[in-house]
Amino acid sequence: MHLTQFLKRFPKMSGKLTLAVPQGGALDAAPNTVAGYVAPTLTESTWPPSASVVLVEAPGAVGKTAAAVAIADALNWPIVFAEKAQVGSYSLSGLIQDAMGFGNPFIADVSAGRAGVVVDSLDEAHFRAGTENFLAFIDNVAKVSGSGSASTDRAPSIILMSRSDTAELVRLAFMDADVPLAEVRLDFFDLNGARNFIKAYMAQRFTETGRTEYNIPLASPGPFERLRDSRMKQVAGVLLRRTDTDLARAWNEYVTSSDTHRSSWLWLSPWR
Repeated sequence: MHLTQFLKRFPKMSGKLTLAVPQGGALDAAPNTVAGYVAPTLTESTWPPSASVVLVEAPGAVGKTAAAVAIADALNWPIVFAEKAQVGSYSLSGLIQDAMGFGNPFIADVSAGRAGVVVDSLDEAHFRAGTENFLAFIDNVAKVSGSGSASTDRAPSIILMSRSDTAELVRLAFMDADVPLAEVRLDFFDLNGARNFIKAYMAQRFTETGRTEYNIPLASPGPFERLRDSRMKQVAGVLLRRTDTDLARAWNEYVTSSDTHRSSWLWLSPWR
């Protein structure tokens, strides 16, 4: 499903929140999507009707943080960067209360499915905090989401972004607690998405640097597109070990293969 379809499954808040006390970058109440952002697609694995937490899984270098910011921005939700939040010894509810004040109704709205929060960087948080503290944090996430009283007529209110290894730990924690968890996978770009990403990236770099080589897609679109597709076809031929490669077919074939192969594609891509 496209990102726009995914967003329709969550409550959109009427406006962005204001923090009473800044949290050193651990919580951003007003995230803004980067200019030229190319939205990804997602593949649904499981979505129990009573789930109040959604786990978004992806390998490294796929754009989880950019997607997390885009999701939070579109829904007017705050975003927690868990690697900065002292996970375990400092719970999600504690972070929110410190940032917004104990009298703020935001946590109650999250628990009731009227508002929500995106939690990014679970992998880094797990690495810093250790498994025991991380699992304590995940337990608090489930409680804040209102999982104990979740029903089929409410929307999920917490989105977790994670790589595969930590996602498996989250999955097992929810299973052990007998708490329903929705799971989706952040997909790699299809061919058109990849082309759009390259163009958007170069436009952003031109804006940032003013260097004319970054303006080539606009100044000379035909030659640029031929060169871009030629290089992409070369990479596909190397990775698929074929000399005669149809780019559209090869791209789709390769990005739906194993995580190891897809990671190789990203590392070898000339536009990474």
